[in-house]
Amino acid sequence: MMSVSENEPFQKYTWAFFDKNKSSRDLAVDIQDKHYFITGATGLFGRWLLSFMDWCHARNYSEPQVTVLVRRNILPKRDYVESVMGDIGDFCFPERKFDRLIHLAAPSARDTFEGMTDQEKLQQLYFGTRHILEFASNNIKGRSLFTSSGAIYGGVLIDQKEPIAETNRVAPLSSFDKIGLALGKRVAEFLISDYGRKDAVDAGIARCFSFIGPGLPLDLHYAVGNFISRAVKGKNITINGDGTPIRSFMYLGDAINWLLTILEHGKPGEDFNVGSEQSISIADLATTIRDCIDPDIQVEIKGNSNVSSGNPLNHYYVPDVQKVKLAFGLKETMTLQESIKDLGSFVREEAVTK
Repeated sequence: MMSVSENEPFQKYTWAFFDKNKSSRDLAVDIQDKHYFITGATGLFGRWLLSFMDWCHARNYSEPQVTVLVRRNILPKRDYVESVMGDIGDFCFPERKFDRLIHLAAPSARDTFEGMTDQEKLQQLYFGTRHILEFASNNIKGRSLFTSSGAIYGGVLIDQKEPIAETNRVAPLSSFDKIGLALGKRVAEFLISDYGRKDAVDAGIARCFSFIGPGLPLDLHYAVGNFISRAVKGKNITINGDGTPIRSFMYLGDAINWLLTILEHGKPGEDFNVGSEQSISIADLATTIRDCIDPDIQVEIKGNSNVSSGNPLNHYYVPDVQKVKLAFGLKETMTLQESIKDLGSFVREEAVTK
C-alpha cells in the first residue's frame, strides 16, 4: 500500500487537479496496467508523475506498474513501484521488458544553481541519453518519451516578438558561455532522432519551457517561485533587473497531461513544444503575484542588467504550441492567476505542516 498520507500537501494539491480534470481521467483509463520505466522520478516532473500514478490506483481507474531509476532510494514505499539503483550513464539493464519509457533525468535547476559546469552538463546529456537509448532499444516494447528543453533554441534576444515554434531554425551560439544545457539537449535530440531513423526506438520528444505549481523550488533562480515565496511571507518583491524579459508559465498538472498524451498517442520521431503561450513580462508577473497573494506588499524594480544564473540571457522564452494542440486537441486548464493562487496556498499549507 502507499505510505503517502492523504493529507500530505503535495498529494492533496496534485490529486485535486487530477480529480477535476477530464483529461486526467481519460489518460488514467488509457494507461491501464502498463509498466513504465521512469528516470528522474525524484525531480519536479517526476514527483507529479508518480502522484498521478498514485491517483490512478487510489481512484481505481487503472493499475500502472512503475520501475524508477534512482541513485538514492528516497521515494515513499508503494506496492506497485520498484527501484533500480544506478546512474543514467552506466546502470545495468534489468532483464525484463517494459511497456513505456519516460526519460526525465537531466541536469537540474539545482545543479545549475550550485555551479554544475557546461562541460559536465554536456557530458551527462550525451552519455546518459546514449545509454538510455540503448536501454530503450533492448528493453522497451512500446513508445518512449524524452523530455528536452526550450533552451535548445538559444537565448532569444530583445527583438523576438513571436512565440517560438518547433520549426524555428535558431540555436545557441557556441561561442557563448552558460550553454551546456542547450547544446547538450540538442545533442540528445540528435541521438534520439538518429536511433529513431534506424528503427531502434519509437520515441517522441517534448521540449519543455517554464512551469508553475506545487513542488516548484522556491530557493533557486526561478523568478516565479521566489516572488511567490516572498509574497506569502508578506515581504516586498524585488526585481534586480529591469523587468522586461518575457516568460510564460504552464501549470504542472497540465504539463503532466500533455506529456502523457504525447507519449501514448504520438508518432515516432515527433517533437513538440510543451508550455504556455500566455506571455508576461517579469515586471507584470511580480505585480500579478502581488495582486493575487498580498496586495499590501510592494514591487521594487532596481533596473540593473538582466542576468540568468547558470543560463544565457534569454529575453523572450515563450513557446508556440499550436502543433501539439492541433495534434491532440490539448489545452491549458489553469490560468496564470489560478496557478499563482494555487501555489501560494500550497506554500502556506506546507509551511504549517513542517
